[in-house]
Amino acid sequence: EKALKIQCIVRGWFARNKAKKLREEKIARDIFVSEQESLRMQEAEEIRQKEIDRRRNPKTLEDFAILYKELQTWRISEGEKIEKMAISAAERKQLMVELLKKQTKLLQTIDRLKQDASKKNREKAIHSNLEKMAQPKETKVVLDNTTPVIKTYITTPSSTRATELKDLFLSLKIPQPSVDERLATLLQVKTTVKEFPCTLTQEISDLIDREADLLSRRNNTTSLEGLRKRICTLFLQFVENPDFNPAAKNLVSKKGISSK
Repeated sequence: EKALKIQCIVRGWFARNKAKKLREEKIARDIFVSEQESLRMQEAEEIRQKEIDRRRNPKTLEDFAILYKELQTWRISEGEKIEKMAISAAERKQLMVELLKKQTKLLQTIDRLKQDASKKNREKAIHSNLEKMAQPKETKVVLDNTTPVIKTYITTPSSTRATELKDLFLSLKIPQPSVDERLATLLQVKTTVKEFPCTLTQEISDLIDREADLLSRRNNTTSLEGLRKRICTLFLQFVENPDFNPAAKNLVSKKGISSK
């Protein structure tokens, strides 16, 4: 009897342990399934928000291709609805004219967004190139065969030069500087480009003289926007030319402007 009692106790203990283990495994599975479902829903929401953002703030060619395609699909769908309407030919024609007007307006909106995105992408690329040119040069130091290679960064004359040109360019891009600040920047730029006599630098100098003259007459800064944009464009060509900025040779091709 004692042996049977002990066997019953042992079997009960094993059964309880097995049941506990099964419960724990079920809880773990439920938690895993719940976490996976939550993760799936989160990913789906992120994708949805990304698609919404792509339409509200298109940036890439693919984004605009999607907008153009969806606009075309919408126009065809609306056209088919109009064709199925039980209305007169004159009314149908009027609705089609209105549809065409809506499509034209939407196309103009997309084209405007495309121009804005192109401008932003170009500005981003310019700043990225300026930063890359101004970065200290990476070099590797090997002390001995047992020591790992050490990476270090060294400021070189070319990176120092690139940093100075980058800072000058960014100063030219300041939206609303005071007259004194602007004149100081223009003088620095003119002094810098005058070191390299050529057609490009002469044009930059002439434009700077023109703006300085207009500033001395207290002209409205709004009237100077076109002139300032032209100075920035030409000075960027100067900055991107390896003849004037040695650090540019690894990022852009030579413009073919000689400093001689």
